[in-house]
Amino acid sequence: VSLQVIDEADRMLAMGFAEQLEDLASFMHSGRQIVLFSATFPGRLRDACTLWMPEHVMIRCNTLDVNEHS
Repeated sequence: VSLQVIDEADRMLAMGFAEQLEDLASFMHSGRQIVLFSATFPGRLRDACTLWMPEHVMIRCNTLDVNEHS
């Protein structure tokens, strides 16, 4: 496995899937890519991110009100 995509990663951790996610990460080679998606980024997910991806990049997206007049 070289690419792992996890949607709703915060919910998966909250539901107790941390061990299974760690097991999946352990099977991946060193050049792997892991992509986590989450509406929130709570402390537990930040900790897991640091563990699984020491050299990670965080991208935040905000909503844009297209009806807003300048």
